[in-house]
Amino acid sequence: MTIDNTKKGLRCRAKKIFRTHETMIEADSQGTVVHEVDNLGRRMILVKWDSDASLYVFPDEIEILE
Repeated sequence: MTIDNTKKGLRCRAKKIFRTHETMIEADSQGTVVHEVDNLGRRMILVKWDSDASLYVFPDEIEILE
């Protein structure tokens, strides 16, 4: 497993709704990238959402804000 911190601190926006047992992140919700992980050829991004939830998402499920 490789952790990449190059996008750490960048703001992002959810492109879809995420539902977990603990929380629901609405589409267009914003958050901050914590780090990216490459594990077994799959890239995942850990996002700390403004609602205070943290969730791993795939890169195509979020939009990095400029």
